[in-house]
Amino acid sequence: MNRKEDLLKPSPPPDPDDLPAANPVFPPSTNEAILRSEVEGGADLAKLQVGRKLSVRTEGSLYTIERRNNGLYIKGNAEFCPDFVKVASIGSNFGTNIFRPNFIGRKMYLEYRTVNTPVLKTIYGSRILEISEE
Repeated sequence: MNRKEDLLKPSPPPDPDDLPAANPVFPPSTNEAILRSEVEGGADLAKLQVGRKLSVRTEGSLYTIERRNNGLYIKGNAEFCPDFVKVASIGSNFGTNIFRPNFIGRKMYLEYRTVNTPVLKTIYGSRILEISEE
């Protein structure tokens, strides 16, 4: 899977038959957000190969996510990760407490936890504007 198309989900609307069914436990706004994430697309970090990097531009920062032999690393936040730090978890959320792990979704919000910092805490980033593979 060396091709960028394999990593970055396309933006064209998916086939309606491939969209997830609404979950009756979630409020309508959450189900709508889940469907929007499928339509907007994004990057599946499970497909990011060792040595490859993603650029993720949010409303507030430009991040770089890199896959190394021992996991994923991130840099780009002046306070929490000015240089590469290993992440315990990374993904995006819908602006709610519903986290989509290992998926960086367009128009969603970046969320990650680092392991190389004194305090293990979740960092909530701003809305994701652009994703590209370096």
